[in-house]
Amino acid sequence: MSRKQMANAIHYSSAVWRCREFRGRYRPMHEIRLREKGSIEQWFTSAIAFNTTYEQSGLSRGNHHLPWPLQDAEAS
Repeated sequence: MSRKQMANAIHYSSAVWRCREFRGRYRPMHEIRLREKGSIEQWFTSAIAFNTTYEQSGLSRGNHHLPWPLQDAEAS
């Protein structure tokens, strides 16, 4: 797989066994920013708890993180 920065876009290409190929381009459209509270983007990337209960002790554990900054982009 290769990645090349060209002007304001990042180009990816990958060749796989038996001549399968992928080519893609990512181009940022806006600055990186946090999303508005209540937006679908904020909901998908906000502090989500993944809980696990340990059978032997009955204790549960959660994993939390701060909201992620996102960047609108165009991809092809």
